[in-house]
Amino acid sequence: MKTIKIIFTVVLGMTVLGCSTDSENTVIPPAEDDSPQQVATTAIADSNFEQALVDLDIDDLVDGEVRNDRIDDVTSLVVDDKGITNLSGIEGFVQLENLSARNNNLSTVDVSGVPTLKFLWVEDNVIDNLNLMGLTILEKVGADRNALTAINVVDNGALQLLNLSENNLASIDVSNNPALTDFTVVGNPLTCILVNQTQLDAIPTDWSKDDEDGYALDCE
Repeated sequence: MKTIKIIFTVVLGMTVLGCSTDSENTVIPPAEDDSPQQVATTAIADSNFEQALVDLDIDDLVDGEVRNDRIDDVTSLVVDDKGITNLSGIEGFVQLENLSARNNNLSTVDVSGVPTLKFLWVEDNVIDNLNLMGLTILEKVGADRNALTAINVVDNGALQLLNLSENNLASIDVSNNPALTDFTVVGNPLTCILVNQTQLDAIPTDWSKDDEDGYALDCE
């Protein structure tokens, strides 16, 4: 009887020990997180600009922002004739190569935050400030019929076309633009166009200016 009791005690102890071990080795899965995931967005200040993105199926709703995953792969953006006054948010288009915003109400255009840009078309606005700084692969700029009094293209060494007719330019320096073959500044109040020696020796045939304007190595 005593032997049976001892055996029962041993068996019971092993059973308890086994249950304890299984409990300690049980992996409890983490609770599911039902909270919504944060989506990266870019602010779009101008409702007309955002409406243009909606019309292009790039955005879904005019709510002051656009999802980054909807604009990350956009290489060409055409938003002509949309009544846009502000292109703030364009820097979120990280692969943009071509931007056309003709015939809007833009007074300032800053595309310095879009280093991938190659082509910019902003004719027929009221632009008096055009920032092209840092755009080393920019090839073509159309900005005819605006209100520019100055423009800096010193960083745009790859520039091939620059159309600036009918602005208010008092001076312009294209001496750092060796690739510039198509250049128009007709209808500006400038008298001197700063060029380098190579340009001066062989002015490209597709350069256009008013008759009273001159090319020079020094416009002082």
